Amino acid sequence: MVFPRMLRLALLSAVVLAGLDRGAAQEKPPRPLPERLQIPPEVPGAEAPPIRLPPADPKNLKEREEAINRLFPPLPPLAPDVVPAPGPDGRPLSLDQLQRLALDNSPVIRQASADVAAAHGAAVQAGLYPNPVAGYQADQVGTADTAGLQGGFLEQTIVTAGKLTLARAAAWLEVRNAEVALRRARIDVFTQVRAAYFAVLVAQENVRIARAMSRLTDEVYRIQVELVRSAQAAPYEPLQLRVLALQARANLVQAQNRYLAAWRQLAAALGLPGMPPTELAGRPDAALPMYHYDEVLARVLGTHTDVLTAQNDVLRARIDLRRAQIVPVPDVMVRGLVQRDHTTPPFPTVVSVQVGVPIPVWDRNQGNIQRAEAQLFRAEQQVQRARNELTARLAEAFARYQSSRTLLDYYRHHILPDQVRTYRGVYQRHQQDPDRVTFGDIIVAQQTLAATIIAYLGALGDFWAAVVDVAALLQTDDLFLAADPECLPALPDLGRMLGWPDGPR
Repeated sequence: MVFPRMLRLALLSAVVLAGLDRGAAQEKPPRPLPERLQIPPEVPGAEAPPIRLPPADPKNLKEREEAINRLFPPLPPLAPDVVPAPGPDGRPLSLDQLQRLALDNSPVIRQASADVAAAHGAAVQAGLYPNPVAGYQADQVGTADTAGLQGGFLEQTIVTAGKLTLARAAAWLEVRNAEVALRRARIDVFTQVRAAYFAVLVAQENVRIARAMSRLTDEVYRIQVELVRSAQAAPYEPLQLRVLALQARANLVQAQNRYLAAWRQLAAALGLPGMPPTELAGRPDAALPMYHYDEVLARVLGTHTDVLTAQNDVLRARIDLRRAQIVPVPDVMVRGLVQRDHTTPPFPTVVSVQVGVPIPVWDRNQGNIQRAEAQLFRAEQQVQRARNELTARLAEAFARYQSSRTLLDYYRHHILPDQVRTYRGVYQRHQQDPDRVTFGDIIVAQQTLAATIIAYLGALGDFWAAVVDVAALLQTDDLFLAADPECLPALPDLGRMLGWPDGPR
């Protein structure tokens, strides 16, 4: 039984193999390699003609030179520098000066100041005693064809149980909350100014590095074109460098636009949206604030405006509860009336006095008391809720701060020095053995170094963004409050590292 089954399988395999052999015999021979590597016409740029240069023959020098000039035209000029205007008295603007400008010009702070004045007026109004009511009163007019009783009255409500004192205290708590909100507005504006300030500094460094890389790729491109002219390089090699040079120009334009955008955001935060780019003091790699989490958390939970506002709301809720409890205590209404009796000689003057109080029988304000008790309980919970939310916000900001700080340490003390040493080693090895380490190896090392510095600047920007967020929670005018300063070495001069003794020109 097994043998016939195996025989059938063998016969089936033979048929399949025979069919494959016939199919292989009918296949077309493979296409030549150049045909297989043709760029599909759908690819942008596929219409570009192939590179053709006349041979380097003395008879073809003029024709070859014209072909090279057509194939490798001059690069477009670099975008002009954005030159910031000098600051006041010819000095760059510091962060403190920017914050003072924001204090003087920000509409957010002006609105918060107006809210304080409005709350102050409401507090004054809340403590004023009710005005007396004066009026004219006529009674029994027409009696015995006489004018009846003619006279005037004076009525006054006497507020009892300290209601006005409590109303005044509640209103002054609103003044305190408005002042806390003004402080919060100041910190919010400072936060926007600080974030934009460091963004401008980082953008300036990116522009400087992008321009240095543009000049580098220009020089390398020109060198490679000269090598083609002398028949020491293939014609396609400068084209790759030309691509890099044009990409470097695009990067420079993008860096300049980011700088202008960062400056406009800073000007808007200052309340001076039309302010032109101005020189700023400081560097993104200046002294860094080193925060300690426990110290920052204790200060945030103790002094943050969200906590202070919640605590004031608790006091206000207690006053409102007390006011609801004393509302049933009636105010006294006193009314005095003086009239001349024209109905009976000798027309005497009649004096009347009226005193009345509402009797709290049915309405003892019990519903409002219950509501005030619930509002007090809610206000007490808001204090802990504010602290919980601040703790969560600080945890997120501090995590970014610590991560960025660690990354900066790696970059500044390990990655950048190693990359600088690598570039120097490649350059020195090229000087000693140009056949083993080519000019292209130097270009790769230079590009890598520049990319590493740009990544380092990105890490600096992330670090300062985290610092600004932590300082916003600290709500301090000084970034170094509750922090120890730590200095970083200055950024390496990319122009010198790339072979320009006097920096990029």
